[in-house]
Amino acid sequence: MNTKVIAKAIVFRADGKFLALRRSKTDIRRPLKWDFPGGMVDPGETFVEALIREIKEEAGLDVLKSDAQIISAKQGLRNDENIVWLFFVASIKNRPEVTLSHEHDKAEWMELTEGIKAYDYLIQKELLELVHEHQLRPASA
Repeated sequence: MNTKVIAKAIVFRADGKFLALRRSKTDIRRPLKWDFPGGMVDPGETFVEALIREIKEEAGLDVLKSDAQIISAKQGLRNDENIVWLFFVASIKNRPEVTLSHEHDKAEWMELTEGIKAYDYLIQKELLELVHEHQLRPASA
């Protein structure tokens, strides 16, 4: 059985809102659903390197390595593959412009309570609830 590792982040900006990306309508899994930036860890990459690369590719944002803090890990099976999700919090110091890749068609900066209502993928909704309940933020936020 193959194992895929996926690194995703709740990326905060200085005002406490986080970046929500909506998957494009052509997405194979969960089209037009809200998502966190991030993706597959490639061979030879650390988890944080993959996270930083994916955030840059998907949203055009730079996250410092020291800002990425892991807060949760989940495991599941999908199509005979073992999937491991690593969830981080990270921060953006200023208010940069989001530049979307083809994978997403919309970006919004949301309050955590707004995100809890908007996200319908259980693993992500539970993560937002955890972050909200325990006020989990990157050290620099």
